[in-house]
Amino acid sequence: EVQQYFRDKQVKQEFTKPATPQQDAHIEAYHSIMESSVCQRFEFDDLKQARETLEEFRSFYNFERIHGGINFQSPYKYLLKHNIDMKNLTQNKTKICA
Repeated sequence: EVQQYFRDKQVKQEFTKPATPQQDAHIEAYHSIMESSVCQRFEFDDLKQARETLEEFRSFYNFERIHGGINFQSPYKYLLKHNIDMKNLTQNKTKICA
């Protein structure tokens, strides 16, 4: 069903080989930053608290944190220059994923 959804939306799905983080550098970098910024700094009392903290991190990472690879601007500002408004996408994520 997922693969059919991707075809319907004209999304190209790519796979990397297991145990080859060099093929998936972007997500590996994100996980490393998330681990040092969140996982190593906080202990959570419950799953709700963990979800809220991780959501705060994700929002900061995408909307405020500057990224050297995109001329020291946030992904949000970078994508706005390319006529993509992430706020509209994230506000409508349930519609996109449904």
